[in-house]
Amino acid sequence: MDYKKKLMQPFYDFPEYNDLIKDNLWPVEVKYYDQSIIEFHLPKSDIIEAMYSIEQRLEDESNEPFKVGDRFIATENLNYISFEGRTYTFSKE
Repeated sequence: MDYKKKLMQPFYDFPEYNDLIKDNLWPVEVKYYDQSIIEFHLPKSDIIEAMYSIEQRLEDESNEPFKVGDRFIATENLNYISFEGRTYTFSKE
């Protein structure tokens, strides 16, 4: 493990209430190597589904894209994805 790496900043995720769908939307942060951070918000149910999907892919050591809400996140060059107080990190391929 490379201990000289910079420590990741804490990710504070608080829901935003959305009047259109009458639900709280939680922040999601996706970061690919050499690209800017992608931020969007999802309902809690989509976040839970995404966590299961990511954990299953990590367990199976699969490089297939995983679904987060209505988006598919490719694992190639994915640095990290953060939501619900969790950060999943990926190694550069």
